[in-house]
Amino acid sequence: MTSVMKVDSITKSDSTAGVHIAGHVIQTIHSQSALSYSAITSTSFTASGYTAVITPKFSNSKIYIHATWNSNCTTANDGHKVRIYRGTTNITSGNGQLAYTANGGSSNVHMPASLIEYDSPNTTSSVTYELYHGSQGGGTVRFANDWTPVSFILQEIAQ
Repeated sequence: MTSVMKVDSITKSDSTAGVHIAGHVIQTIHSQSALSYSAITSTSFTASGYTAVITPKFSNSKIYIHATWNSNCTTANDGHKVRIYRGTTNITSGNGQLAYTANGGSSNVHMPASLIEYDSPNTTSSVTYELYHGSQGGGTVRFANDWTPVSFILQEIAQ
């Protein structure tokens, strides 16, 4: 026996649109940057210009953030440190990502890297996430966008 259910729309019992099932993905945003690379020597975390924007549909949603890039350290024994910020707030757990040329390592090393975070922005207004970065030891580091574009995947997760 085969059953078929056809519907034009699903409306919640309170007449608002959509069905809000905890743990389900509400929306996915993919952002890939065409910016030229962002080289710095500062040891402080600095805004990179690599951003992604999502407008949550529900204020209690969590946002899954997955950023990927290629780090380039042009100085031996240095590191490219990276964090994710919402506006000017660091949301990275721990110290963030560090792509590092190990002791005795060569210069001009390219390393694929990524960060995954969850955020609770508690809003239905647009939210901008940005990669901040710095040099661990003061040498030149950069997002090697000429090798691999900086990419974000943002997913709104129902709670």
